[in-house]
Amino acid sequence: MSEQVYVFGAGGLASEFTLMLEDLLDETGEPRYEVIAYVETEPHGTSFMGRPIISEQRLREVAAESASTGLFIAIGSAEVRARIVGSLAGFPMTYPTFVHPSVKVNATVEIAAGVIICQNVLLTANVRVGSHCYVNFDSSLAHDVEIGEFTFVGPKCCINGNVTIGRRCMLGAASAFHPGVTVGDESVVGMGAIVLRDVGAGMMVIGNPARQVLNAD
Repeated sequence: MSEQVYVFGAGGLASEFTLMLEDLLDETGEPRYEVIAYVETEPHGTSFMGRPIISEQRLREVAAESASTGLFIAIGSAEVRARIVGSLAGFPMTYPTFVHPSVKVNATVEIAAGVIICQNVLLTANVRVGSHCYVNFDSSLAHDVEIGEFTFVGPKCCINGNVTIGRRCMLGAASAFHPGVTVGDESVVGMGAIVLRDVGAGMMVIGNPARQVLNAD
């Protein structure tokens, strides 16, 4: 029997994630998860992807009445994902980890709760992915990479060996990181940026080579 879950988000990222869920089957060949409803803080409609949309407040009410409520967060903003998890603290929530079947996870890789790893992501040796990260399709995380909690890794990011990415960062699509660099907490890396040097906390960098343009906040 499929495990019933909620998905926080009712936009493009949630639609992509829903299609990925269909690829994950249990031992009987049935979908491992069944989406009961989608959640928005303030719903902008009544249904999405053939399922109802409920409010964040309604999700709290459901969770308060249940022994355990499974929730995936399919929202790109690291800040918003962190806010959602914080707002649900104290409720009996569970945050499953989703790894697309196309991704091979070896014994040296550590993936925390609530992480979503999309199609064709490459994880090599001694990679650590913190809780509630979203790693988008076709990205590569080389040896000894560490990603802090809530960070969003855009499509086709190339994160070379010994790179450390902080908490609540936003890494734009096709950005690349020189071996050994560190990106501080709550930083933003633009699309296609080539990061050759450390990025301080709260910075926004763009370009090739990446340069600071303003504070991320």
